[in-house]
Amino acid sequence: INGMPPSRVKGDADGDGDVDWHDYELLVAVSQIRARVTDNVMFLRCDLNEDGAVDSYDVICLDLALKNIVPLV
Repeated sequence: INGMPPSRVKGDADGDGDVDWHDYELLVAVSQIRARVTDNVMFLRCDLNEDGAVDSYDVICLDLALKNIVPLV
């Protein structure tokens, strides 16, 4: 993730400017190992429901958004 352009797009976990299934896979990995996200910008991109945590709820939000079921806000 280091060296990637700074993206502030919600759901863009890898910071490449696009929200796609690679972001979903990264978000799953982060939520499963309960890794601490130390980069504030990355945290803001990954905390999709803005509850102060990057967890399975954010994974569900991104999954639904990628399937065009709900908008990504």
